[in-house]
Amino acid sequence: MFVFDLTFFWTLLNLFILYLVLRKYLFRRVNEMLEKRTESVSSSLEDARNRMEEAQRTQEEARATLAEAREESARILEEARMNGRQIYDDIVKTARTDAADLIRKTTEAMEIDRARMARDMYDQVVRLSLAAASKVVEQNLDTVRNRELVDRILNEEGNT
Repeated sequence: MFVFDLTFFWTLLNLFILYLVLRKYLFRRVNEMLEKRTESVSSSLEDARNRMEEAQRTQEEARATLAEAREESARILEEARMNGRQIYDDIVKTARTDAADLIRKTTEAMEIDRARMARDMYDQVVRLSLAAASKVVEQNLDTVRNRELVDRILNEEGNT
């Protein structure tokens, strides 16, 4: 069985003393080191959480900024389309106005030229008629000769 002798007692006493020495010098330091390590791990975890949250906030801000940029680019494109359409309409309107003015001016010039040509033709007919009448009166010829004379005068004046 189990005998309690003096060795047993000294062994227990040595263990108890060793426990007290270890408790005083070793356990406290080990516990402090474990507490520091626990705090360090907790701090690292908290820091990691904070960084994760910051990354998520930054990502959300980037998404919001991207969405704003897309909206802004769409607005700018629409504005450019509208400006382009306005410029196109202005150019077409100006071209139509210029074309209408050109047609009007050309028509007026043609009317003036037509009137001048009609006046010139009238003047030539009058001149030819007067020339023919004066020659007929001068020669007082018969009807056949009068016709020949008028034809000759018209041919001469027509060639000039």
